[in-house]
Amino acid sequence: MSTKKTITTSDINSCKNNLIQYIHGKMVKAGLLPVQSNPESLKGPFKTFSAMIRSCYSPSGIFMGFTRIILVNNPKFTMRESTRHHMVEIQKWKEWAPNLVSVLCQGNHITCLNNPHVESIADWIANDIKIMSSKL
Repeated sequence: MSTKKTITTSDINSCKNNLIQYIHGKMVKAGLLPVQSNPESLKGPFKTFSAMIRSCYSPSGIFMGFTRIILVNNPKFTMRESTRHHMVEIQKWKEWAPNLVSVLCQGNHITCLNNPHVESIADWIANDIKIMSSKL
């Protein structure tokens, strides 16, 4: 059984000088990292995440090639909400990639990368490669 782990703003404010060590300790306690792991090993992923959330990508033009988007349902949404969200996202992507093909994968954004769901994704990719190869 999974329990929700939270780090509050007051937790962060109370340990600003040792934030990496604090978060590392919480992750070790939650069983996400081994006890012998080095807190400094978190700096790279944190810097990458920090850069990612501050970046914005704007395509320079429309891509007419084959594009696939794999969608998964958000467990926080009802089926109707998920479907609506997917339709909105598909429309946004189609502005930049009009030949977009969408596929709904079972699981969520984490479990879709585990068996058996990841096998479906691998099959779709393999099929796409066959289709694209036959067009060459």
